[in-house]
Amino acid sequence: MRKQDIVFLACAVFLFILAFSFPSIGSKGSLLHPEKATSFLAALIFFINGIEIKKEKWFEFFYLRDCLLIQAATFLISVLIGLLLHELFFKNFYLSPLILAGIVLLSSLPTTVASASIFTKIAEGDSTFTLINSIIGNTLGLFIVPLITGYFIPNWHRESFDTGLLALNLFLIALLPFSLGLALRKLNPGDAIKLFLKYFQRFLLLAIVYLSLSESFFQIDNDFLSAKISYPILLLETFILYLLFLALSFILSRFMAFSRKRKIASIFILTQKTAVLGIPLAESFFLSSSEQSFLLFPLLFYTLIQWTGSSALLFLLGQKEKLN
Repeated sequence: MRKQDIVFLACAVFLFILAFSFPSIGSKGSLLHPEKATSFLAALIFFINGIEIKKEKWFEFFYLRDCLLIQAATFLISVLIGLLLHELFFKNFYLSPLILAGIVLLSSLPTTVASASIFTKIAEGDSTFTLINSIIGNTLGLFIVPLITGYFIPNWHRESFDTGLLALNLFLIALLPFSLGLALRKLNPGDAIKLFLKYFQRFLLLAIVYLSLSESFFQIDNDFLSAKISYPILLLETFILYLLFLALSFILSRFMAFSRKRKIASIFILTQKTAVLGIPLAESFFLSSSEQSFLLFPLLFYTLIQWTGSSALLFLLGQKEKLN
């Protein structure tokens, strides 16, 4: 494993401990305004990706077979995995049936808007493939995820969900900065600038990691529903779900005979779930904060697991490359 990757993982571990120790930074309206800062950092990552992307790689967008299979795995197979796992093994551990809706919401979410492509790039995978699928998945997810999750919530008021606002946010966070980056790609930045952008992206990802973990720890610590939710059981269920999504990525990659770079991309696409889309969705389903919390808890626990798991995967993939 390269020295810079070890430094990155060490920083990630430090930020995990810091977020756990001082989670109040994740509260809305705090000094760093995490709900706004995360979107801004993600937009910067997409802007840099637009500058760095190679023209010939962008044309791979038109080879839709692999992308369609990834989206089917995200919105169909992953949901079936989440449903079966919960109904067969964990259903009787919770007093609230809304936990099932929370598991469905988590399972049906597309990949993270920016971090999955950065993790893929650090692991020397096909970051363009990850980038394209994150844009496609988050666009489709605006319409598919509410339909899937709403099926398991009888008293959901559909009119409370603002698809237009989320679509605007996706445009401002992903499509617009990426397009601006593509337009500026013609400037052909020098090697020194490219090296700076490479490490700057890692810094941005670490900042997103810290803000996301702080927000998760803050919401979990400040909720009053622990009597109705067994935290260890939910942590175990979301951890198993992460492992199943990881197994799905391996099976899919083997079935499609993906190259090593695309296998790495598939791993992070199918195991990373976006809280940027999931949290606004959960908040739109109910007016009651307690009901929102039941819906959000699986996603919050999974967020902690996916950041830890992605960091571990960077180490394992680096070791495997060294052995090869």
